[in-house]
Amino acid sequence: MAENSKDSYKLEFEGLITKEKNTAKKLFNEYRDKYHVDTFSDLQLLQSLVFREILQIRYKKKIASLNKNLAVKDAQIIPRHLIDSLDSNEEKILILKDRLGFFSEKKESNTWLEFWERLQKKLQLHAETHRAECTFKCPYCKEYTLLLMKIDDFNTFKFNWLKGTFVYNKELMQEIEKGTLTKERVSEIMGVSLDYIIGLYENVYLKEKRKAQ
Repeated sequence: MAENSKDSYKLEFEGLITKEKNTAKKLFNEYRDKYHVDTFSDLQLLQSLVFREILQIRYKKKIASLNKNLAVKDAQIIPRHLIDSLDSNEEKILILKDRLGFFSEKKESNTWLEFWERLQKKLQLHAETHRAECTFKCPYCKEYTLLLMKIDDFNTFKFNWLKGTFVYNKELMQEIEKGTLTKERVSEIMGVSLDYIIGLYENVYLKEKRKAQ
């Protein structure tokens, strides 16, 4: 049993030899990346598909070995059981590909929106399988929460409380200059120390004002 490097899904290719297993793992990851396979049930279907595709290669190699180094006139008739196995396995491969939606690329309905929906599912899977990177402890209730970002939940607006990496508001600095607010009061409004406000006022606000004059 080998663990996929991308998440905790376990790959099992019992019945295959080592070389075949390596090919199967590579093919599994290629399919997964190309078609954004993410749910557990679909990953199981994909594993079955890859296993059967490796078997298909094995059947074809067996057929090729029957006539290896033989002239055309001496070529053997392929045994019926091998042809039946090849055809039956091919049929199962096509069914699995259809269930996984691999043929949807040929349909007009395969729009950018559908691609975006698949990508969102992939992002959610990443958050769920990388919880250490997407979990934080609430400073109020002390409970751990999993963070999932959905772009369609956000609205953009101008934010006037940052200047580079500083928490800063120009309007409040102007109120200090006019004398309508004290530095102590501004420190309370911004939730920072008095020294921080003094530093902002003298080293950022006044310095920029002098440069502008």
